[in-house]
Amino acid sequence: MTAACSSGTQEGNDTSQPAEPEKISYPEKPIDFIVPFAAGGGTDLNARVIEKLAEKYLGQPVVIVNKEGAGGQVGYELIAQAKPDGYTIGYLNLPGAIQIAADRETKYDPLNSYEPIIMQVLEPKLVAVRKEAPWQTMQEYIDYAKANPGKSKAANNGPGSANELAMKMFADKAQIEVTHVPYDGAGKMMAALLGGHVDIAPLGVSEFNTNAEQLRVLAVFSKERIKELKDAPTAKEQGLDLDLSARRGIVAPKGTPQEIVNFLHDNLKKMWEDPEYIQMMEQINAIPLYMNGEDFTKRIQEEQKMIDELAK
Repeated sequence: MTAACSSGTQEGNDTSQPAEPEKISYPEKPIDFIVPFAAGGGTDLNARVIEKLAEKYLGQPVVIVNKEGAGGQVGYELIAQAKPDGYTIGYLNLPGAIQIAADRETKYDPLNSYEPIIMQVLEPKLVAVRKEAPWQTMQEYIDYAKANPGKSKAANNGPGSANELAMKMFADKAQIEVTHVPYDGAGKMMAALLGGHVDIAPLGVSEFNTNAEQLRVLAVFSKERIKELKDAPTAKEQGLDLDLSARRGIVAPKGTPQEIVNFLHDNLKKMWEDPEYIQMMEQINAIPLYMNGEDFTKRIQEEQKMIDELAK
């Protein structure tokens, strides 16, 4: 790993030795990149960074295709059902994609429908309210919710999404009852929060920062304060032991030739190490996270096990 990569995070071990580039006639046309959420959300912002540098590293542009719906399920299914020729790739967001498949019948299997290529982002979750809201702290909001069971409306970006899971875990830990209001995509969820249609919403760091002047963080769901929001308190330091982060990685449909998967991994990894990429990720307050395909697969397995145990 180069020095440029040290500004991000690495999970797992990349012990593979540099290999001679495989000579393949790929790609010969633009690559569709499915984003399972609406434009303007955190996942979409990450994709736009890749879009700007794709041709430099892949030799062809990527075409962002936003396919929101059902908390990401629509997009996940489209990736799984696409022709495995390397011309359709997309995001698999953890734990959301796993939670959806655990909750209901889907046309994808997180463990068996994809070829994991590379992990891109770690994003701690947080809960935020509008600046005009009466609650200055997490405890003030909890006190209100306890005094008014079910009255407070909490937005999320779809059933089974990581944001919905974060809000449900927060409500469970705080022993409060809220009304969950799902929206198709983080952009619509954010609009509902800013418009005062809901009281509170779970967000990713990049989602929060695009509207930071209008919002107040009540708690970040991480073990320690994060540098991107150093003044925002964690839930843990306020008495709730919550550590929940989303991970976003890029996958191809199962059966995509290994040489194409290798090509995509190797060249995207070079992109991750580019100072221009690192700067753009910093501008949207995204936390880079590198994992190769093998470690990405292990992470899916670990989160599948965790969600299975929670459901017991």
